[in-house]
Amino acid sequence: MKWFKFFLPIVPLIFLTIQIGFFYYFQQHSLTLNPLSSDNSTISTLTDQLRLSQITPFDLHVFSYRHEAEFFISGNDHPLKIIISLQKDTLSQVTALQKMVKNDKITPDINLIDLSSSPAYATFQNF
Repeated sequence: MKWFKFFLPIVPLIFLTIQIGFFYYFQQHSLTLNPLSSDNSTISTLTDQLRLSQITPFDLHVFSYRHEAEFFISGNDHPLKIIISLQKDTLSQVTALQKMVKNDKITPDINLIDLSSSPAYATFQNF
């Protein structure tokens, strides 16, 4: 009975100490939430790669179900639609696009450049 009287006031202190310990442990090891989804991070990296290549895209869309990104760049008379695959290395595709834009290999007749397919291709405008 003496032990019971001794441990009765100590039991709430033990539980309180355990709760404070769990609180600090979980506060330090809490899950960090990333506000960027995979689509947003893909858009961010692709935008950075295009910016480094000195290509300014507009109307950039990522299609997760097709694993492709579509955007427009300003052409000579009209905007060019560009399609890039997200399954392949995007940096190599952006580099190929940069070579085409910088070397003026894009004629004003081209309407679409698809770098996502295995042999990349371009379509011409219908007059």
